Amino acid sequence: MSHRLDPHRFPALRAFVRGALHEDVFEEHASVEAAAAAWAAAADDAERRALAEELERLVRECRGGRFAAVRELFDGLGGAWSPSDENALRSLVSAVA
Repeated sequence: MSHRLDPHRFPALRAFVRGALHEDVFEEHASVEAAAAAWAAAADDAERRALAEELERLVRECRGGRFAAVRELFDGLGGAWSPSDENALRSLVSAVA
């Protein structure tokens, strides 16, 4: 049984996934990290900080074998990508910070 994550607790992530990790992400960018960096360059400090905080919370919450819940969260937010493991999630954190 997976530990479900409430998408309403991650509004910045939801906006980021829908805006940057949409269905054309790999046509527009070489990688997810490149898409995240492009998003970060266009975002203001508050947006970057909010997303980084939510991603860091996800890193903490996925410890203890709960990474399936993180994948379910990303899948449910409507993007074209979800992290394959904790390292992929950490790379995303680095790209937007």
